[in-house]
Amino acid sequence: MSKKLFLALIALYAIFLAFIFTGEAYYQASLRFDTGKLPAQLAQRYIGYAIAFNPFNAEYRFQKYSIFKDSRAASLRQIKQAIELDPLKPAYHMYYGLSLLESFPPDKFSAQLQLRMAKKELIAASRLKPYSELYQKTCADYSAWIDRQL
Repeated sequence: MSKKLFLALIALYAIFLAFIFTGEAYYQASLRFDTGKLPAQLAQRYIGYAIAFNPFNAEYRFQKYSIFKDSRAASLRQIKQAIELDPLKPAYHMYYGLSLLESFPPDKFSAQLQLRMAKKELIAASRLKPYSELYQKTCADYSAWIDRQL
């Protein structure tokens, strides 16, 4: 009985590894979009496959965010999911905060809420990477601008 259980566990582990490696292969293929060697539709399909094979990898969501930058709602959803999967990556917080600052909703209340959310994300990024001058300067500059807007 224990030998059969051991073999079943080995088979499950092999299947698990196959899924991870297949997802990674699709992710690596989608990275060619950043160099301009892959059309956006194909890159979207590849990163979709990578996420389907390994839905718990935050880097795949971040790559999908970079592919979907033209579609604001889709890109914000992807970067938010990346933050939920890996909240300790300062780059995710920084890009999310900057993406929130790119456009504002039409009504004043939503715009103020979005500004506060962006400031919170920028501060989180600067706290997660306190030794980076770029993160500290970006946070300080945008926080001062946000304070003037509120």
